[in-house]
Amino acid sequence: MYAFDGDEQFYVDLDREETVWDLPEFSKVYAFDAQEALPYIDSLKNNLRALIQRYNVTQDPSGGFFLLLPPSGEGEDPCAQCHMAT
Repeated sequence: MYAFDGDEQFYVDLDREETVWDLPEFSKVYAFDAQEALPYIDSLKNNLRALIQRYNVTQDPSGGFFLLLPPSGEGEDPCAQCHMAT
């Protein structure tokens, strides 16, 4: 079990390579070996790297994005805003 009633029960700390339980009581009832998950995580990272190279995905160096806002009133046009990260 990963989530219970929308709350995270545990996560795998990739730096320490261990399972971190939000509620220690769950660690007594459930078991999850983080060491078994690490090969899958490495495989996912490699697949992501291959997809990025294949489709030539690059991040926008400016860090900006456009936002199209709905009309604020009847008969008005939508408004486009450009947000730039600084």
